[in-house]
Amino acid sequence: NLAPRPFTVDIAVAWQPYQRASLDAGVQTVNPAESETVTMESRLEYLATPKKDYQRLQDKRSVYWLDKIPQQWPTVCVLTPRQMELSQPKTIYENYKSDRPPIWPVTSSAMNCNPTPRVMLLAQAKQVNQNWQPDRSVYSEVSERARTAIASPRIIQLSQPKSYDSLDDQESDYRIQSARALAFKRSLNTEASPRLLALATPKDVPKEYLRERPVQWLVSEAVKNAAATERVIRLAKPKTRRELYEGFDPYKISSAAKHTTATPRLKELCMPLPRKIKHKV
Repeated sequence: NLAPRPFTVDIAVAWQPYQRASLDAGVQTVNPAESETVTMESRLEYLATPKKDYQRLQDKRSVYWLDKIPQQWPTVCVLTPRQMELSQPKTIYENYKSDRPPIWPVTSSAMNCNPTPRVMLLAQAKQVNQNWQPDRSVYSEVSERARTAIASPRIIQLSQPKSYDSLDDQESDYRIQSARALAFKRSLNTEASPRLLALATPKDVPKEYLRERPVQWLVSEAVKNAAATERVIRLAKPKTRRELYEGFDPYKISSAAKHTTATPRLKELCMPLPRKIKHKV
């Protein structure tokens, strides 16, 4: 049965978003609340209705290379009814009361009223804390005792800057040489401890140490006249390997590898560690 099946929904709730979307798109719709049921065909027809195009012309270029500026630009934007509604300013509340004017008449009862003790207490200005001290002046005041104080000879001596350039070059060289001579005399009279002597002894060269061979050395006559054996000649030749297209089989196992026997040491190394073996209970 391909006939459209009716379905029941809450018409007042379900139709609100579609009705608002249709108003924005400028499509006239019929409120389904007037009918008892809404069929699938009416819903599909509504979804298949294209939206209204509010652009008068489809030309949306932002730059025009023209000899003359046109009186009316090709692209004209038009607001939708919903956008026009949102662009309107909010209306003033009905029960809103504006601010009273800065000057207003004072009633006679307000002028003749007597304030209570609580109001008088609250009207008092806040007092400054008793421990508060004002900021000290940037310019400090020097006391009279500091002005009339007399410096002692020691303070005068310490206040003098050190003079290094006052000594002559000869006198400074003489002092340096005398200090070096005194240090040299003291060092001659000192004796090194056994530990210092042991540390001062240089290390010996190992017996098996071989010094670097010179770049050029003489070749002996035996080496010049030596003849290689057949074994050496055979080992000196590189191995010949064939490519895959020449019939080389990389997976071929030699007969010697097939008949070989593992040594006890290899068998021992192949076994897992005893601490990693789990014994069956």
